[in-house]
Amino acid sequence: MKRWLTVGWAVIVTFLVLQGSGVVPAIVPQLVPTANKHGNSTVFQLSSGATSTDDCAKFDANGNIVTAGGICTTGGGGGTVNAATQFQVGEYLTSSNAISGVSIPNCTDTGGNHVNFASGTGVFTCGTSTSGVTSVAGLTGVVPGQGTDANILTSGTVSASTGVTLCTDANHGATTSGCTAGGVSSVAGLTGAVPGQGTDSNILTSGTVSGTAATLCTDANGGATTSGCSTTGYPPWLTMTDPTGVSFVWRNQGSATITTRTKSLYLAIPSSGGIIGREIGNPSTPWSITMGFTQLGQTTDSNNGFGLYISDGTKLEILFQYAPNNASPGTTVQRWTNTGTFSSTVVNRGSSFSPSPFFYKVFDDGTNITWYRSINGIDFDQISQYPRLTFLASVTHVGFGGFSNSVNGGMLLVSWVQGTS
Repeated sequence: MKRWLTVGWAVIVTFLVLQGSGVVPAIVPQLVPTANKHGNSTVFQLSSGATSTDDCAKFDANGNIVTAGGICTTGGGGGTVNAATQFQVGEYLTSSNAISGVSIPNCTDTGGNHVNFASGTGVFTCGTSTSGVTSVAGLTGVVPGQGTDANILTSGTVSASTGVTLCTDANHGATTSGCTAGGVSSVAGLTGAVPGQGTDSNILTSGTVSGTAATLCTDANGGATTSGCSTTGYPPWLTMTDPTGVSFVWRNQGSATITTRTKSLYLAIPSSGGIIGREIGNPSTPWSITMGFTQLGQTTDSNNGFGLYISDGTKLEILFQYAPNNASPGTTVQRWTNTGTFSSTVVNRGSSFSPSPFFYKVFDDGTNITWYRSINGIDFDQISQYPRLTFLASVTHVGFGGFSNSVNGGMLLVSWVQGTS
């Protein structure tokens, strides 16, 4: 005890002597008792006084101990975690060990469909591009853009071809592999169906449906077929096309009238009125018109007839049928200078029968005019053919009508079909 007091007084005396002389003595750690210090270095560490409870310590630019701004971490690279808001994610925004909170946007609410990340700025944004859909799990093998339905059928065995059999696999995905034909109740029942044939909403399934205007019957599986059908009964003839929706206009109407009936048009023609008709502007060549009609109002006058005509706006060429009880019934092609003036007969084809309805057809290929007649609307007999401008200056109109010289007559138009051959 005496020794420490002696040392203490010696230090005090030495300090006072040196201070009095203007020299400040160095206070080294060795002069501090061991019980009053921690560590064995020979240098004192100073602090700026900028500390905070529970914060981790760090050195500032001057070597002072200051607060690091956050609690100390354990493991990893150490460093600090900056304050963040709830539901943010931690991200290293610099190359240091400081982690800061970053928000990820809710892309569903804002209309986006995926999250973009900018590596240069560390910012998350919502993306709106639909690219990359084929890489989504479960879409393996699906060809993008095929079909218009909203639902996606997933499978790795859907081929890119069209008209293939489609059924479901063990995982309820779409597949074209191993499907079995089973009728309309199963998707696999579409085996062999020809895509795009017909416009009905129901699908008839068979691998043997072909051709137009063909006989149609059912096969052993209840599907539609044109193979092996019995021809017992009516063949596929007398197929009518409703003419009531065609926009006809009058030619030499006079007191004639037109009446719309069930899928037909009735033209009533007064006597001694010349050729009276209903017509449309002719289509661009090549074109054809097939007309189905029946005559009403019979007479023994040989100068009465109803049929199909073409015109240049003034002159007419007409294919017509004599009244059924005429003394010399038949089909003829005539030329008229106008609706009231007969010019000449091109051809006269008699017949020993008068089927009803009649089917007449005119075809304009841009070079020739060809006239046909038929008893079933399918099998046609050519009546006459000649250069299209032999008599007419041009071909501008096509229509139906006729003339009745002695008594009132009429015709019922039951079918009107426009074609290209």
